Amino acid sequence: MTSRSFPAERTALVTGGGSARGIGRALAHRLAAQGWAVAVVDIDGDAAASVAGEIAAEHGVRAFGARMDVGDPASVRDVVAKVEQALPPLVGLANIAGVSSPTEFGDVTVAEWDRVLDVNLRGTFLVTRPCCAAWSTAASAGWSTSARSPRSAAAAPTPRCPTAPPRPASSG
Repeated sequence: MTSRSFPAERTALVTGGGSARGIGRALAHRLAAQGWAVAVVDIDGDAAASVAGEIAAEHGVRAFGARMDVGDPASVRDVVAKVEQALPPLVGLANIAGVSSPTEFGDVTVAEWDRVLDVNLRGTFLVTRPCCAAWSTAASAGWSTSARSPRSAAAAPTPRCPTAPPRPASSG
């Protein structure tokens, strides 16, 4: 594998970044504080746009906020294309969007189960795919991370993008 470095101007896409108390919002701010342009996406487009505005004002970096349904291939494709047009090269991805069910397991409906899987599993897959495509054409390495427990991360397949550095083995 060819060793590549991040470009001076670079973008990270953060899913689930619109939540007022979420990991995605905090991570988006942290990346911006380190000089990254940040694309904040969330099922709540108004919240994502608001966080992007906060980031631009507070950190002086370029930021983009939009509604993205991570479980919908068309939504993902459209928003990633807009991010690639609006911001520097997309080389970082944080799959933070996630939902859980407050319902006792025995009472979970099939529709509720499908919603959890669409966001937590299918969404991670759908968002990572176009980012891998962007990394394979960029002159830099790309990275991806997901907010999942070590147990679920160990069971999930590791994305093998053409330019992504290998992910260290999880312990736990």
